[in-house]
Amino acid sequence: MRKISAADGVIRSITLPVAQARVCGPRALAVDGAGNLFIDRIGLSAGAAAIIKVAPDGTSAIVSGSAGSLSIVTALAVDGVGNEYIADGNSRIQKLTPDGILGAIAGSQGPGFAGAL
Repeated sequence: MRKISAADGVIRSITLPVAQARVCGPRALAVDGAGNLFIDRIGLSAGAAAIIKVAPDGTSAIVSGSAGSLSIVTALAVDGVGNEYIADGNSRIQKLTPDGILGAIAGSQGPGFAGAL
């Protein structure tokens, strides 16, 4: 993975720890106001997708994705106060607060309009 610095245009490599390194063809990326990069991580097994946060200094951490909480991530956004909005393959949109609370705000784990806003 590469990062291009907005300040000087230099391209740098981002190395993730082995436990987080399975980022294969990410479908969703988002950047917050602090310059943190959020990337979806394809799960090693069904229902094991996660979001990785890469800070401007290159440190990283998995910030969401307990067992079975996320399906394939299809879209990702971050608001001004640090909430992440995650659209996943279970036909739902989930909100992850900076405190780590994850909950569905729309959808109901299947196609259709159940649970729509």
